[in-house]
Amino acid sequence: MKTPVLSVVLPCYNAAEFLQESITSVLNQTFTDFELLIIDDGSIDGSLEIISIQIDPRIKVIRNEKNLGLIKTLNAGIAAAKGKYIARMDADDVSRSERFEKQISFLEKNLNVGVCGTWMYMIHNKKVYKHRYLTSDSIKSALVFNNPIVHPSVMMRKDLFNNTEAYDPAFLHGEDYALWISLLGKTDFAVLDEPLIEYRAHADQVSRLFNSTQRDSVKKAQESIFDYLGIKTNEEEREIHFSLFLEDYQKTKAYYDAVEKWLLKLVAANERVKFFNNQSFRNITGEWWFRLNRELAPAGIGSYSHFKISALSAEYMPTASAVAKLRVKAILKPGKK
Repeated sequence: MKTPVLSVVLPCYNAAEFLQESITSVLNQTFTDFELLIIDDGSIDGSLEIISIQIDPRIKVIRNEKNLGLIKTLNAGIAAAKGKYIARMDADDVSRSERFEKQISFLEKNLNVGVCGTWMYMIHNKKVYKHRYLTSDSIKSALVFNNPIVHPSVMMRKDLFNNTEAYDPAFLHGEDYALWISLLGKTDFAVLDEPLIEYRAHADQVSRLFNSTQRDSVKKAQESIFDYLGIKTNEEEREIHFSLFLEDYQKTKAYYDAVEKWLLKLVAANERVKFFNNQSFRNITGEWWFRLNRELAPAGIGSYSHFKISALSAEYMPTASAVAKLRVKAILKPGKK
């Protein structure tokens, strides 16, 4: 049997409500040279019955006798994959018909890129989640402060994981962010600027059910970033950095000053070790400095003038509309109309 170009890894646990729609979206792709690996992680809700009625020869089913969790299930799927590329797919999401074709076309033309994601369409509110982090340099720098890569939209090169498991069990419920951080020095990234995955947000998602564990995993993953930059951090600095990731800002002048000091420390460290592209890293740190000023403006702490005074503003140029919103927020303080 011919080896497929692509392996689609679809983990499944009690996903009967949406599973058929997800499978159908994969089978109806314009790119057809793939295997679909459905890894059932001990479902008890009828998911197996849905899987059993599929008749497409490209489908291969792996059954965990007991529930092993997402990380072990994903690693089992990737280990069994025969394709040159691995496409992630969740059992409650929908891939648009040209997703695989467009991602493979991009990866074939950009051999330096090992991870290719896309924008996503939010099923629950019919909005598109999009951002400006599309090139490898901007994505890598942005990963310092957030996760701009939509996990179920990703297509990756299999050879990134020939000698190791892709997902680290030490980062429970934050395994995707930890994976991207681990690959920062090993490959380039890209995000296609169109929504090729339809994402379903609902109350049973991991990010809602295991928020505390996920936060701990994100914090742990961020420690590698500080190592890349050669920075020794204290608890206050780590908490400041995590607050920027969450965009959970404290409305105090002391916090505001501490953030500026921390961001300047990051910029100086990167200029010293040159781990991230310098211009891109300055641009991203400038963006987060602008965000802080925008969010603290109603408290009378942040402002556009404060943003511009800092050296952090050198490489980031906010849009005219963003500046206008910041200035309006500075005027319309709480209690005023």
